[in-house]
Amino acid sequence: MNRHWSSFLSSRRKPGGEPDYGLHVLVPSPRPASDTKNPTVDIVAIHGLNGDYLTTWTDKNSGVNWLVDILPICVAAYSRVMSFSYNSSLQFSKSAADVSTFAHQLLESLLAERKTKEERNRPVIFICHSLGGLVFKRAYLLADESQNYAGLRKKIKGVMFFGTPHRGSSVAGWATMAARVLAASSLRTSTNTRLSKDLEPGSEKLRYISESFRYRALRDRLQIVSCYETEKLGFMNTLVVDRESAVLELPEIETVIPVQGDHRSICRFLNVEANRFKPVAARIQELSESAVKSGWEEGPKPASKLDLKDMQEELVSVVTRLDTTDYAAHRARNPVAIRGTCQWVVEHPKFEGWLSSSETPLLWISGDPGCGKSVLASFLVERLTEMSKTTRLNVCYFFCKADDLAQSNPVRAIQSLLHQLLTQRSGLVTTADYYLRKDNLNLEDINNLWSMLVLLADRDINRRTICILDGIDECEPKSRKQLLGAISGFLHSEGLTVESQATNSSAIIEETGDLPLSGLKIIVTSRPENQIKVAFEKMPRATDLADDPLAVRAAMIRLRGEDETDAISQDVTTVIKSKINDLIESGLPPVLMETVQDKLIARADRTFLWVSLILGLLEEKVEAGASRRELDDVLNTREIFDIYTRLLESRSNSPRARKMLSIILAATRALTLDEISVALAVPPQNQSLLNQSRSPLQAGTLSMTDIEYDMVLPAENHVKSLCGHFVRIIREKVYLVHETAREFLLVLSSTSPKEQHRLFPAMGGSTSPVDANVREPAQVVLYQHSFRLIEARALLLEICVTYLYSLAQDLMRTGGSESTAAISTKPFLRYVAHSWTVHFRQIKHRLYSEDLWYFHGLCHPLFPAFKSWTEEYRPSDGHGYHYPTAVTDDAVQDFYITRCNLELRFARRLKNGVVPLRDQHHSDADSNDETNPEARAVLEHSSPDSDDVDEDEDGENDGDEDTNDDEDEDEDPLLTVHATRRRPIRLPSDKEGGSNSSLHGLYSNPTSLPNHRLPLRVDAAGMLSLDFAMKF
Repeated sequence: MNRHWSSFLSSRRKPGGEPDYGLHVLVPSPRPASDTKNPTVDIVAIHGLNGDYLTTWTDKNSGVNWLVDILPICVAAYSRVMSFSYNSSLQFSKSAADVSTFAHQLLESLLAERKTKEERNRPVIFICHSLGGLVFKRAYLLADESQNYAGLRKKIKGVMFFGTPHRGSSVAGWATMAARVLAASSLRTSTNTRLSKDLEPGSEKLRYISESFRYRALRDRLQIVSCYETEKLGFMNTLVVDRESAVLELPEIETVIPVQGDHRSICRFLNVEANRFKPVAARIQELSESAVKSGWEEGPKPASKLDLKDMQEELVSVVTRLDTTDYAAHRARNPVAIRGTCQWVVEHPKFEGWLSSSETPLLWISGDPGCGKSVLASFLVERLTEMSKTTRLNVCYFFCKADDLAQSNPVRAIQSLLHQLLTQRSGLVTTADYYLRKDNLNLEDINNLWSMLVLLADRDINRRTICILDGIDECEPKSRKQLLGAISGFLHSEGLTVESQATNSSAIIEETGDLPLSGLKIIVTSRPENQIKVAFEKMPRATDLADDPLAVRAAMIRLRGEDETDAISQDVTTVIKSKINDLIESGLPPVLMETVQDKLIARADRTFLWVSLILGLLEEKVEAGASRRELDDVLNTREIFDIYTRLLESRSNSPRARKMLSIILAATRALTLDEISVALAVPPQNQSLLNQSRSPLQAGTLSMTDIEYDMVLPAENHVKSLCGHFVRIIREKVYLVHETAREFLLVLSSTSPKEQHRLFPAMGGSTSPVDANVREPAQVVLYQHSFRLIEARALLLEICVTYLYSLAQDLMRTGGSESTAAISTKPFLRYVAHSWTVHFRQIKHRLYSEDLWYFHGLCHPLFPAFKSWTEEYRPSDGHGYHYPTAVTDDAVQDFYITRCNLELRFARRLKNGVVPLRDQHHSDADSNDETNPEARAVLEHSSPDSDDVDEDEDGENDGDEDTNDDEDEDEDPLLTVHATRRRPIRLPSDKEGGSNSSLHGLYSNPTSLPNHRLPLRVDAAGMLSLDFAMKF
């Protein structure tokens, strides 16, 4: 059966002399395609670097190509033998292809060759030499990640590797192994720089492909035979791929055999009887038998139920951990673009240039407040999503807002982008899981998350990923700086390359004639702020742009919305006409509305927000009856803040309206109508938490029935009656009308404390328990710049805690069952459970040591409402914290206090300034206190919440507290709380009694004693105290 060597050479090239790359059928199937009773196995061979689809497998002396002359004899079935040819030459090659390109070509060639139904049902076995195994493994991963190749992947039954480096060894790491293979293949010369870079020493790609393949091969129970060389390669005098590197170490699915020969001769055989071939023949026969047996099944033999369940749980966990906020609801806060508007942006040369550019990942759309940036971003999400149905695009988005703790957090933003990407492209989940486990990545770290996003977008060679970040200027300042740094670093880096530049968005490639440099493209919208401008405009410049007038001249394109006066004016006009038509249809006089329309168009000045607010005012005026003069007065209002003043001046400046605005300002997220209805009905039971002259905090006697009795229904009507068009209700949630409304309300950071007190003295000095934070301020100002954020947070904290104590009292009265009043007010419980600890941390630098017991008692299992709020708190905790079980109540309290970071760095005593906090609750895991080992064990599994916002966000700092928990410079050591030191405490004697002033420290926080085994009791208000009536 031998053929002469020269007989092959004539078929190796096309008539013109060019290499004939692609899939070549060496041995056709001896059975017709219609013969389904005798199934055929497809065998595909892949050569290595500088190899050839014929010569790699052919003995030069005898001319025996064992794929043709020997292999069909060994296969326990009819077989079709094919050999894949690709441009693997490293010398004198003009190719810019890489491993992923070759893998993609292999898959496409197989699909083209397997045309009939019978052919598509054939099992497939691969035979790979050296780094041809890398091409196979990459192809297997691509097939697993793309639905286009799902059917083909299911038919891959086995693979035989000859001298393929799967990993580094104890003798030679990845760097040395890669260098050896390159040297053996290219004689240390190379001109294909892209392929060489894939395989250069230290290449992360080698490691990623091999590790990911191991995981998926085990999952699929892919049958593997790994052959390793036993002889040194002559001119190198070393084993190129030693045994340790050539073996995957998967004993469940892998067979390992040594083959006599060096790295080049290991895959060449003379005849079927050769001793060195017999072990290979036996394993090939086993592979073919197994393939035939399962040939007509839908996929590889699955992993065991237990293994598969574990792997599925791990992969589901990755996606679940990234699902941290309702990004779809955040987008829905914005109005839908009126038909005919926003079209200008997708037709803009800069947008088209960015979309088609291979060198520009970032498009920054800037615009002044109120010009419709968020509506425009939502329009782009819709338009690009429509485009993704016909082009290869992943579209992810996040809408940032300063009034929501999650929406202002860049960590949640990137997590949402990742969640959308993995949801759309489930094949990338295993890649994400691999890197999470390999590097033990922290999913709360901005840089880790951003790197993961870039990596996954690059790995998805079948699609371009576009991420839209709206309102990046509304992110919390400190973390916004980190996010801008991550984006800037991404654009600066030389790593704008992806695994495959040949398959990303074919339409873009056709338009530009070039290959895109990255799988990730970004659209950012924001105000034109200097911080963002500086971060983006220091990008490296693109190089060869002379031939393209629309080409981007930087790694970033800026589309200045503030310069697009004609386009935005046209959109504003369209919006005005649409809104006026709505008002006319609702019954308002057409002639009057047409006059209003003309004046609105003339005065709109390209500001959608102004138009929207003015229309709201006009609607109110017309409905109540108004003269043309009054309407003209409204239309003549030019400044946004003046409009806000008009919106609120028609409302009584009541404590309840100010209370609602304070709640909206302080809330960690938008409250629902049901939640805000309950919150408005809860009167604070203590004086202002920030009032230094107040008494220690105490639980009041407010019942759930009292709260229910004071709820005003319908809630929507009540909210609108308090603030009218100054607030918006979207999907049953209450928001301020715009971010500028928040700026209108809050005190300017430059305003001095004395000036604040002059303008609104009642904000900090009231002594009335109910009106402490909502009393009407001095009439110098009404609403503008009259709210201090720290006071709003203190108010909402007191409302939350008052609610919990009221619930506790209700549960004590009913014996633990929920009353009708508790059920009707329960919507507020979810917010309270997740947010009261956040509000505590936001103002804790202004609290006092005497206050701790009031808050810490909520964390003790003896607190009657403990189970109610902690059960609500647990389910959405996606950060992998372990909650304590089978430990003492005191240890459970330790866990929650530490988990929620309810410590004070300094103690403040009422009226006495700052003093050492000696009865602090905190107990670190490394404490030497042996009296409470259970608490220490629990604390080892806990860590403080990391979602705090800056304590002095409103620019306040009274100067008597340290707001930086990480700095200890120049501190008085007596003022520092040492978490591992506790003051010994003794039990009171009978003579001392409970009222002795010397026991003040004992009473101040009974749950913080170093000996947690002291008995506690719950009083009628739900508060915990030491039970001195019990005998010790």
